[in-house]
Amino acid sequence: MKCFLRNDKGAALITVIIITTIILLFGAVLVNASVQGLKLTKHSRNIDFARYAGDTAIENWFNKIIKKVGSDGFIDDDFIQGVLGEVNYSKLSDTDEVKNLANEIIKKIKTELNERQFIDVSAVLSESNNVEIDGKTIQNLGELQGFSYGAGDAITDFSEVRINTVIDGEGNKDLALEVVAADFDSSSNILTVTIGLTVNALYSDGIYSTDNRLIYAEKSFEIELPEPKDGFELEYAILTLGDLYVNNVTGNVKGDVNVYGTFPNVLKDPRQHYYGGIYAINKAKLNLMGNAYTRSFIRTGAYKPRALHNPADGRYDDIEELKDKSSIHIYKDAIAQNIQLFGNDSEIAVYRNAYTFVDLEINSENSILFINGSYVGLTKGREDGELTPHDNLSGIVNSAIIHNLLSEPSQKSRIFIGGDVIVPGGTMRINPENGEAIGQIEDASTAWWDYTIGNGPFYRLYYANDDEDPEDYHGDLMRTYRNNQGYLGGHMNFFQVPNLRVDVRANSSWFNSNFYIDDSDIFKGNIISQIEKLKDLSIYDAKNNNLKNAGTGTMQKVEKISGAWSYALAANGGLYEYNNENSSYNDLKALEFINDYNYVLDNIFNGDLLKYDSGYWAFTVENPAAVNVEVWNRLEGGIVEDLYDRTQPFLARKYGAGVWDTDESNERLIIFNELITKIEGRKSNFNTEGRQYFKEVTSMATNNVRVSELEGMNGDEYYFLYNTNPEKYITVDENFNGIIFTTGTVILEGGANVKGSIISAGGGRNNEGTFVPRAKDGIEINENTLKSLDRGDYAGVKFIEGGGEINVDFYLGLDPDDVLREAGFDSGNYKMLNKAARLNLLNKLDQNGINLKSVF
Repeated sequence: MKCFLRNDKGAALITVIIITTIILLFGAVLVNASVQGLKLTKHSRNIDFARYAGDTAIENWFNKIIKKVGSDGFIDDDFIQGVLGEVNYSKLSDTDEVKNLANEIIKKIKTELNERQFIDVSAVLSESNNVEIDGKTIQNLGELQGFSYGAGDAITDFSEVRINTVIDGEGNKDLALEVVAADFDSSSNILTVTIGLTVNALYSDGIYSTDNRLIYAEKSFEIELPEPKDGFELEYAILTLGDLYVNNVTGNVKGDVNVYGTFPNVLKDPRQHYYGGIYAINKAKLNLMGNAYTRSFIRTGAYKPRALHNPADGRYDDIEELKDKSSIHIYKDAIAQNIQLFGNDSEIAVYRNAYTFVDLEINSENSILFINGSYVGLTKGREDGELTPHDNLSGIVNSAIIHNLLSEPSQKSRIFIGGDVIVPGGTMRINPENGEAIGQIEDASTAWWDYTIGNGPFYRLYYANDDEDPEDYHGDLMRTYRNNQGYLGGHMNFFQVPNLRVDVRANSSWFNSNFYIDDSDIFKGNIISQIEKLKDLSIYDAKNNNLKNAGTGTMQKVEKISGAWSYALAANGGLYEYNNENSSYNDLKALEFINDYNYVLDNIFNGDLLKYDSGYWAFTVENPAAVNVEVWNRLEGGIVEDLYDRTQPFLARKYGAGVWDTDESNERLIIFNELITKIEGRKSNFNTEGRQYFKEVTSMATNNVRVSELEGMNGDEYYFLYNTNPEKYITVDENFNGIIFTTGTVILEGGANVKGSIISAGGGRNNEGTFVPRAKDGIEINENTLKSLDRGDYAGVKFIEGGGEINVDFYLGLDPDDVLREAGFDSGNYKMLNKAARLNLLNKLDQNGINLKSVF
């Protein structure tokens, strides 16, 4: 029998092993699935955190850009000047210029953004956490909507966010910040730039990390650009449409002045004492420590000639009220329609160059017009025999003897010019009935003749028809002079006498770095000393020491005159002839002074270079007689129009048919009214943090506002004082810092000290929302208007006597180099002095929450 044996012992172990293996396999799968799920969950959350951090960082970077363009939409001036690379720039005119400027702005922004941020993502779990960048809290994030993580999921790490980098066309790394679109609205001067930004966000939580999370966003920015160079910039201590009137007080103005000024509303009237402008009267002493610009006159005194005020008892010389004794000293250049002395015993001194659209003239006795540099007449006037009004011809007119009955004190009224003498017009005989020119006499008058037929002006002793050709007159004049028929010459004018000129070349630094600081009195003292020499010179010596032919013990010989003229100059006790046909008679020589770098014309730029530097007048001619042609060409090269523009920022006038043509004033007046519109649109945004740094007095009950009585004024702070009521008078009698802008009148009493600038219209009217200044249309010629003019009733800024001297300082108490440095310009870059002073003043106001950089 066969037996089969089976042993089941241990079978359960195998089963257990099999089952366990199966369970382990399924468990591993489940654990792996769980781990993968956890990893995906963690990674997804980290992606969200990275996204959140990237979005937050983008907002932070955009916020930084906003700070550059300004929270109120106006770009930071320092930032934009860094973009433009120059203070003056042209208004954008085409698509390429718009795109280029937008790209330059982006380039500048890239240099000022930090390239990475660290964002605290734990802020998503809190309602109060703040994100900090570079140690500064910039944004309260609040609760981030859309996240479902609980408080137990505390996250403490930071996310790093970088601006992405790209490779430019030259293989260089660049930040992924770009211009997406750019548009310019010329009417509002607003540049709209859409900026695109790509960032790379990283978040790591242990082994779970999110790398290279690229996030892109765009944002548009409206940027109001500063006014371009054809707009208005505040570069003056005083700018007024009325007169700058100074009566019986000493006034010191550090900085340039710009005065439109009063004018008679008709042409062809020889009564020039109806012009205002920069007007010193009644022992006033006005020191203008800068350039003086006026479309009207720079003048001294009321017109009280001996011919009209000679008492019956002959006591004219002893009447004190007929002696004006006022003075104006201009430390740099003078640009005016006329520079003219009406008041007896008065003086005007120009330390550098004088430019006039019409004349240099003296009508008064014992008076001195002293130009240390060159004189440039700007108007040629007569063309092709055309007769022009008296107002439209540049000449040198010492007519004191004509207005004062040939008196001896009138023969001591003297004009001195130390540099080149450029006279494109001349002195005209005037028909008193209609004011028309009826014949030209000397280019620089007046030639005096002592002869058997009488003593006096040659043109009065010369019997000529009213329509006499000037060639005939001057032919006879010079023949008489050469034939030595008695004394004939100009003993009331002194040109290029070295002993009387203060050497600018030896004092060139004075005009740059010292012209308004304390030691400037050394140069001024030398000027005053030379003026005293002229005053002390006797009539006999002036006549008989003919400096054209021989020097004297005190004055050197002046054989020829450098400059340009057409006929003859009566000066230095003799006559100087321009003769293009006979060189032996020609007394003209090439320019020597105005083409020197010490005599450049300030403030008119071509880009960031002066347009009329010393090179403008530099030329070489083989024949000195050809100098005239070269000079006349340069006068036609734009300088006249540019100087007209400089003297007419808000109003304009030109020669019309019998009356002034002021049509262009309507266009320029828009600029003034736009200033008001801009201020009105911004004044609600002036952030003065509770302090009243913005003072509007328009609605005050009184029309006589005294600054010292306004509430909250502190003499050390800077304020913006604003008024649009043309009837109001604003009086300053103590310290004031800042800007005064008014359509009315500003009165400075003795003892007033202003650091900053005054802009005044001098009264007018509001016409259907548009301000029209009183100065726009001129004045009638009658006794009442003349009295008003001489009282200062047409002034925009008045200096009147009080408790001391009056000071206006556009440079805020700084010397020139400090003005430049504080504004961010290089020390020694003096051509930018006024632009630097403007920035310093506007920055002072900006620090007090008043941003006027896009206005002024």
